[in-house]
Amino acid sequence: MKLNICNRLIIGFTVVAMLTLVIAAVVGIYLLNAMVMTTVQKNVQHDLDAAHAIYDYKEEKIESFVHLQAERYITRNSMINRDRRALQTELSKVSSNEGLDILVAADADGRIFARAHNPEYGDISYNSMIHHALHGDIISGTEIMSVEDLLRENPVLADRARINITQTEKALPTTKPVETSGMMMLAASPIYDYNGTIIGSMCGGVLVNRNYEIVDEIRDVLYRGETYKGTNLGTATIFQDDLRISTNVPAEQWALHERAVGTRVSEEVRETVLMHGEDWIGRAYVVNAWYVTAYEPLRNIDGDIIGMLYVGILEEPYIDYRNRIIYTFLAILVMGLLLSIMVSRYLACGIINPIRTLSYGAREVSKGNLDIKLKTSSDDEIGEFTETFNRMVADLRSKRDQLIESHHELKASYDRIHAMSRKLRSANRELKELDRTKTEFLNIATHELRTPLTAIRGFAEAVYDGTLGEINEKQKTAIEKVIQNSDRLIRLINDMLDLSKIRSKTIEYQMSKLNPNELITESIENLRPLIDEKNLDIDIDLGDVPAVVGDRDRLHQVIINLVSNAIKFTPENGRIMVTTRLTESGVEVSVRDTGYGIAPMNLAHVFDEFKQIGREEGTGLGLAIAKKIVEAHGGTIWVESKIGEGSVFTFRLQAADSDP
Repeated sequence: MKLNICNRLIIGFTVVAMLTLVIAAVVGIYLLNAMVMTTVQKNVQHDLDAAHAIYDYKEEKIESFVHLQAERYITRNSMINRDRRALQTELSKVSSNEGLDILVAADADGRIFARAHNPEYGDISYNSMIHHALHGDIISGTEIMSVEDLLRENPVLADRARINITQTEKALPTTKPVETSGMMMLAASPIYDYNGTIIGSMCGGVLVNRNYEIVDEIRDVLYRGETYKGTNLGTATIFQDDLRISTNVPAEQWALHERAVGTRVSEEVRETVLMHGEDWIGRAYVVNAWYVTAYEPLRNIDGDIIGMLYVGILEEPYIDYRNRIIYTFLAILVMGLLLSIMVSRYLACGIINPIRTLSYGAREVSKGNLDIKLKTSSDDEIGEFTETFNRMVADLRSKRDQLIESHHELKASYDRIHAMSRKLRSANRELKELDRTKTEFLNIATHELRTPLTAIRGFAEAVYDGTLGEINEKQKTAIEKVIQNSDRLIRLINDMLDLSKIRSKTIEYQMSKLNPNELITESIENLRPLIDEKNLDIDIDLGDVPAVVGDRDRLHQVIINLVSNAIKFTPENGRIMVTTRLTESGVEVSVRDTGYGIAPMNLAHVFDEFKQIGREEGTGLGLAIAKKIVEAHGGTIWVESKIGEGSVFTFRLQAADSDP
């Protein structure tokens, strides 16, 4: 189905609004849920701290009573006078009134002197608190007592401490059917005589197993016994190891118990709290509802973990509160979506009508009607767009007229350029023909000149050395000048022939691996007469360089040319240095002289054809040919010079075993 722009705008606005609202809903719900869970976890942590304070208060209360009993006159006199019967009667009465499950007095040797609930005496107590008290400490804490110790102190306690272990889902599997030991909240205080000497100790305590006073007090203080939809708002539990021994968590699944005594904590919580000694906070499904729970380890006076303290907050009130906020938030988002749809429809209709007008104008322009002008219906961007359209049409009309005029001008220019192009092609052909004619002329001239020049030089030498008869010194000097000028002309002819071959690319290079040091040695030996003639000092510093690939004769020509120039421009008794070295770029050959040097303005023209730098005679082609030969070998050549210090000519070639 084809949708018009109006419907597409409405759908587009709606989709954008929906996406925005969906993202806002997802982010809002996520943040709200995180906030609620963070709040409830903080609350349960605070509740755990409060429960710990209540637990500590119970221990301190027992400690205060035991200390008070140790300070009483009847206790002190009975211990001094060894009146066991009187003390036992007093302990029995006091323990019943104060709700203590055990209350014993021991002498200074740690032997039991009197018990509240058992007439037996004389055995050595292994209760660590009694021994702490005999050292002058007033101490309280929680300890685990074996069934034998419980029977010895109060036969009734063994039955209270005995708890059948119920197999619990997610708990660590165990084969132990029943727990017989008990968890005791104990306190001990020293007994002094009238001289301040410790003559014994008093120890009392309360059995935690099936004692619901503490957990119910925690629930009532923290949660005021409130319920939510028939479920306890909060619960508390005391664990002996991982076994619930005192709790107000109901046990609906276990018909033999009113409370969930005998059930065990999950293996995950056990590992964190009992094994690693860390607090654990998280969600847990308790009986028939989800709770946010917190656990902390309980330790004896030696610091060993013997159990856990637990509190839990019902999660449902917080979830319901969160859901109410979410529903309100979603209702606001839906209302916003409906409002955005209505606004988008209004805006779309306000945009589409001017667009239809512009569409009509565009169709007219496409037909070639550049005289059209649209009416502006508003002062907003659409109205500005309409005005821009009208200006565009006017500009198009003006440009059309200009293009027609420019077309005529371009056509005339094209005709002129075409005529000039024909003339240039003709001139180019003439230049090529002239260059070919010049090259042929040079070839013919040099060949025709070299033969008679060679003959002239030969006859001149015959006259000079007396082969054709005796000559005087004046004649000999004249003949010597003839020979020198003949040699100069022959060199010029040879250079011109080489240059002609190089420029016409007809020169052939016989490439092979060559030792640069050998080439230099051979070249210098060939020039030794010239060196000796000017009494020049030549230094040769040949480095350990690899072979290069090149044409032996042509590279000889380059080296001889560079050394000859150095000889030519170095004064008598001067110095020439020839060196080779290996660089990262290749093998470099340098020729240094101590001549006049080259002016900076002439350095750029040293390698130009027929360019002579200096006053010495020459063809002006040697360096140009040397440069072309080096470049034909893939190398480079350059010069460095200072006036009054001399010049250094260097060329570089690739080593034979290196990459080009």
